[in-house]
Amino acid sequence: MADSLRTRLARFGRRIVPDFVRQRYAAQFAIAFLAVVLVIAGVGALTYVQAGQTVESSTTQQLEETSNLQGQSIGSWVKEMRTSTRSVSSGDGLQTDRTAAAHILLQDQLLSEDIVSMHYVNTSQNEVIASTELPIEGRSLDELSAPWTDAEVPEGPGENSRVWQSSRSYRSPVLNDRPVMAFASSVPQRANSYLVVVSRIQPQLERVQGENTDQRTTIVNDAGETVLDIDRTVSATTHATQFDTIRNGSANGTTSRIGADQVFAYASVPGTDWVAMTDIEKSTAFAVRDDVAQSVLLLVVLGLVSLVIVGLVLGQRTIRPLTRLRSRAEQMEAGELDVDLETKREDEIGRLYDSFDAMRNSLRERITEAEEALEDAENARSEAEAAKQEAEAVSRQLKQRAGAYSDVMRAVAEGDLTRRMDPDADQEAMAEIAREFNAMIDQLEETVGGVMAFAESVATASEEVASGAGEIETTSQTVATRVQQISDGALQQNETLQETAGEMNDLSASIEEIASASASVAETANETAERGREGRQAAQSAIDDMAEIETRSETAVEQILELQSQMDEIGEVVDFITDIAEQTNLLALNANIEAAHADDSGDGFDVVANEVKNLAEETRTSAEQIETQIEQLQAATDETVSDIRTTSEQITTGVETVREVSNALDEIVDAVEDTNQGIQDINTTTDEQAESTQRVVSRVDEVSDISQNVTEDAEQVSAAAEEQTASVTEIANNATELKDRATELAATLDAFTVDDQRKSTANLSASKSDHDER
Repeated sequence: MADSLRTRLARFGRRIVPDFVRQRYAAQFAIAFLAVVLVIAGVGALTYVQAGQTVESSTTQQLEETSNLQGQSIGSWVKEMRTSTRSVSSGDGLQTDRTAAAHILLQDQLLSEDIVSMHYVNTSQNEVIASTELPIEGRSLDELSAPWTDAEVPEGPGENSRVWQSSRSYRSPVLNDRPVMAFASSVPQRANSYLVVVSRIQPQLERVQGENTDQRTTIVNDAGETVLDIDRTVSATTHATQFDTIRNGSANGTTSRIGADQVFAYASVPGTDWVAMTDIEKSTAFAVRDDVAQSVLLLVVLGLVSLVIVGLVLGQRTIRPLTRLRSRAEQMEAGELDVDLETKREDEIGRLYDSFDAMRNSLRERITEAEEALEDAENARSEAEAAKQEAEAVSRQLKQRAGAYSDVMRAVAEGDLTRRMDPDADQEAMAEIAREFNAMIDQLEETVGGVMAFAESVATASEEVASGAGEIETTSQTVATRVQQISDGALQQNETLQETAGEMNDLSASIEEIASASASVAETANETAERGREGRQAAQSAIDDMAEIETRSETAVEQILELQSQMDEIGEVVDFITDIAEQTNLLALNANIEAAHADDSGDGFDVVANEVKNLAEETRTSAEQIETQIEQLQAATDETVSDIRTTSEQITTGVETVREVSNALDEIVDAVEDTNQGIQDINTTTDEQAESTQRVVSRVDEVSDISQNVTEDAEQVSAAAEEQTASVTEIANNATELKDRATELAATLDAFTVDDQRKSTANLSASKSDHDER
């Protein structure tokens, strides 16, 4: 079956190959050589294009990742500033204008150092109510040239969580005209009022610019203006398509564009309508691609040049010597023996030239002998005639042999490598030429057969590789699917473990709070027991003190009663003094009467009588005052005695009550001690439970970490399996292409006719070589 197929292919090859090619070995060699050159050039060109596309795709993807990271960083900063602005505006200190200044000054000290200033604005008053910058405080909004003075800050129900921000940066006079951005949030329950937070953006500029000076990232708003770097402009028209793609969400968050001189990557900034655009010079971005492409191109060119040189050398050292030798043989066939058969080569071609030279010398000797025989014919006609006939016969034989040799060489030149010269010649020179020529053709036939066998082996191996690659591709896809399922399961398990860890952490925290509360209660119980003991002692001391007070009260009552008795005696003395004063006053009255009767002689007596009267009046008045005080003192004494007696009775009752309290305190102390012991047991048990729970949380965290590692490893294995599938697919495609090229090479080599036995030998050698390599 295989031989029949080869025969049909050989016939088909003879029909499509022109006679000029089939009849000239040089043409066949040139076509085969050109086919090999084209195959190598095609594979090199394909490799050149694929390498360039791979490196270019990797470069643009890396640039997109850089732009995405920068966008994520700016988005996080904007979110942080919005949160800080909303947090400060929600403070209770802004509910009144009086406390607003102190509130924002305190928050300015607590928040990030990047925050330059804060302003509390009331739009109804068109005034800055409070500010961390004193020159701005109290000024009208119309006097300030800042974008936040006319900010449309959302307010009202459902709008308090929204934060206004400036569309781009502006230069702040507070920061020496350096660029800043403003954020504003409405103040809850304060109509027409909002808080402004101004932050420097230099750290953000440094972050997006980075240390890589070859590439630059720019943040662009929806108006096509640069947000951070206000000194730079961007052509919104040039990048309009990419900006719309990012903002409409039609890409996976990133996209790229290759311009005439630069490469651009675009990514969204989360939480905003901004776009992060990273650009780099095209020559810098694709420097690696150009280097790789140049290396591949140089390798292909060197291979082609080397192949051309080898072909030229082989052509020069094989085709030209054979063509020249064929020409010399034709001249010799025509009878011209004075041809140039000298060569410096020592290989088969050189030996072939030497054989032809030996054949020519042999012909010359035969011709010389014939000529000598002709000269001797004059002496011996019969011998001469015989010699002549012999010479003619030899000459004919040589011509026939030379003609046969020429036919063989012509057939070989046309591609029939199965033809051989007959070495059974009478002349040793001709036999040597035949043997050397046959040895050379044997080697050439073996070489061509080896090439044909190699082409068939390549085609067979390519088919096996393509088939194996297909199976590997299917297996790789199955493995990728299974690994992805494992990854999804591990991810779900990790999420479950994370939830379990969170619940265990909450449980641990609750148990720790219970333990803390139990400890606090235990401490309180100890303090209560101690206070109970102290209360019992204080109650006993109070009982003793109250008993002593009762004794002293009784003594005081007795003393007051005695004092009351003495006061009664004093009262009697006062009554006596009062009587004496009245009698003295009556005596003075009588003296005045007597003085009036005595006229002038009674003036001295009258004076004495007046003095006695005055003294009596004063004595009576003093006695009345003393009596009044004694009466008041007696009333107070009576009241004091009554109070002391009442107090004594209350003290007696209080002593009984304190005794009951003391007994109750004893019972409370005993109960508290029992409670304290129970609480101590609960506290100990709770601590042990908290430690056990903490250990469980630790184990859950460890299992969660292991699950996280499994998830990450599974994702890496899945990605590797997908990459392997892609690589196997590419290998299968290359193997299929190699099989096609090998088939074309085999078709080209079918122009040569090779002995089947030698071809089988070449196949066995190729199989053995392939087995040894494996």
